[in-house]
Amino acid sequence: MTSSSQFHSRVKFRKRKKHIFHQKGLLVFGGIGLLIGLLYLFLHYYDSRSARPDGLVNGYAYHTITRLVGMIWVSSLLLYFGLSSHRRISQNVALSVSTTVILLLLLEVGAHSLIRMGTFGQVIVEFRRYYITPDIASNKPLFWGDFNEQTGRWRTAHTNYSALYCGGDSVHRRTNSVGASDQERTLLRSNPNKKRVVVLGDSFMEGMLVNYDERMSNRLEAVTGREHLNFAINGSSPINYYLIYKSIAKRFEHDVVLVGLLPANDFQDYTPAEAYTLVEWPIYRPYWSGQYPHYTLKYSLNNINQSISRNNRTPGELLKTVDSVYRRLPFADQFKADVLSNSGVYKVAQSLASRMAVTNGRMTHYEQFSDAEFNHMRYSLDQLVKEAAGKKVVFLSLPIQNDIDAVRNGHKNQLDGRLRQFCNQKGILFIPLLPEFLKYKGNMADLYVTCDGHWSKKGEQFVSDALLRNPQYQALLN
Repeated sequence: MTSSSQFHSRVKFRKRKKHIFHQKGLLVFGGIGLLIGLLYLFLHYYDSRSARPDGLVNGYAYHTITRLVGMIWVSSLLLYFGLSSHRRISQNVALSVSTTVILLLLLEVGAHSLIRMGTFGQVIVEFRRYYITPDIASNKPLFWGDFNEQTGRWRTAHTNYSALYCGGDSVHRRTNSVGASDQERTLLRSNPNKKRVVVLGDSFMEGMLVNYDERMSNRLEAVTGREHLNFAINGSSPINYYLIYKSIAKRFEHDVVLVGLLPANDFQDYTPAEAYTLVEWPIYRPYWSGQYPHYTLKYSLNNINQSISRNNRTPGELLKTVDSVYRRLPFADQFKADVLSNSGVYKVAQSLASRMAVTNGRMTHYEQFSDAEFNHMRYSLDQLVKEAAGKKVVFLSLPIQNDIDAVRNGHKNQLDGRLRQFCNQKGILFIPLLPEFLKYKGNMADLYVTCDGHWSKKGEQFVSDALLRNPQYQALLN
């Protein structure tokens, strides 16, 4: 046999061998595809025969998981064809993609392992589209949640709550007949000769980590003899303050409205740009839509019953909400919900970047905030002031410990000047507390709970004393 014929024979043999390899590969992929389809049919049948068909099997959303596995199967098949192609460029592209995918998978596995070990603190990945945790239905009734269609975040009436917080103190809470974390109050003031104050704000004004008699509003009431009705609630921002005042607090006879503004997170209102996060954590939040000052009030979900922060939610109901929110998203946001929300690498990077920005006095929202963020805050406060027509309004700006450290490190207090200008235009009393904290001669850490960042008992007393020393605030009460 000539060398030429031997060469052609070897080429034919390799082609035949490759053809057989292709056939076997296709059989393997075909078998895997068939198994995926049969497994889906079995799970669907099992779910349909259960007492509560809801698209879940032991908490796993098998519809979504099957679609994901199917996409992985198709992608693997395409890569297989690329790697076994006769064309060098197809092989190179497939090899590059395969290497990148394997590297990303290894990074994700490593990141999720470190997250589970608690290496980066409290970093949470929910995988909400794929798995609904069983504790959603078995949770005790929530004390805070999305319970009011106007305000969003609020509480249920006549509820008790106790918790042992990170500082080791046991804190007890109760709600009155309107859901305020306060004692029962009458609509009309009990003493017509004494003024009443409505208190609004977030967790700092609520007195998150102290008992009732130790928090600022109760201390002010005890010393002045003027009722301070506390309608503050954690997890809220100026738009909530306005809506809580309009729909709940305004019904109670009062003369003064005391509003605590926390720059650290009061700029963090929900916006449509964050719609993809609702897939992981569907909450009912009010927000302003449009351009300042022509805003309209909207909510993050179609109705409040979709919120995860509701009592008596079943896993199946939550899955329907998650799927509904996901389907309404544009493709780019669906990608974010699928990749960013479930990526351990992204979650770790996000957590580390946030931690580096807000610790050790490197960043403060007294200095860093956008015009759009300030406009949202200003508009909410303006609506509150209009709603409180005829009442005296007081704004407090509340620093966290990092704000104090940042200003001491040379960062500028840009916010108080703009708030003062706004207040002067509206005839509002503005009391900035950052200067009071900067003058404090003791150990600043004593005023805050180290493991949490809220005011300690000593911090609550410090703030109430600062108000009691303020002659303008005293004049409002007298």
